[in-house]
Amino acid sequence: MTTTLPLGATPPLETERLNLIQPCENTIDAIVANINDIDVAGRLSNVPYPYGRDDGRFYIHQVVPRHMVWGILTKRFDAIFVGTIGLHSERSDLLLGYWLGKAHWGQGYASEAGKAVCNFAFGELKMPRLLSQYHSDNPASGHVLSKLGFKPTHRGTFFSVANNFEMETVFMELDAKSWN
Repeated sequence: MTTTLPLGATPPLETERLNLIQPCENTIDAIVANINDIDVAGRLSNVPYPYGRDDGRFYIHQVVPRHMVWGILTKRFDAIFVGTIGLHSERSDLLLGYWLGKAHWGQGYASEAGKAVCNFAFGELKMPRLLSQYHSDNPASGHVLSKLGFKPTHRGTFFSVANNFEMETVFMELDAKSWN
């Protein structure tokens, strides 16, 4: 059984400092500017490096329509695009994934956006649990997931396109019953 997401129906979400909106053609340049960094792309599984406009167009036209993806924008007057966060089907569960441009690390944006998406998944979608994962060389991502309440379930490997090899990966889950 596979969980099916309502395609094309990524609703906007809002937090104290962020607006989460579905990425579109207008966000391609910001996506490329933020993710075309080996320190960002290398921490993800399915992202090539270098990452160019054609990759951004593929993401907008092929990935975003098949998943629930939000662009993370600051609520500042200049609405800076800082990364993306999303949910995609993983068997009968949903997998939470996210990335931020390097200039935006350490400011709490991932935790804040993650909380909004978890609230949506458990509240609106009525998911019993969420899955996530991070490469073990990225403890900051593990910290974000732990802050959200995710617990490690096991370790394994996952291929990184940007690095072109299998990377040690920590798999995690968050049960709806333990969500605040």
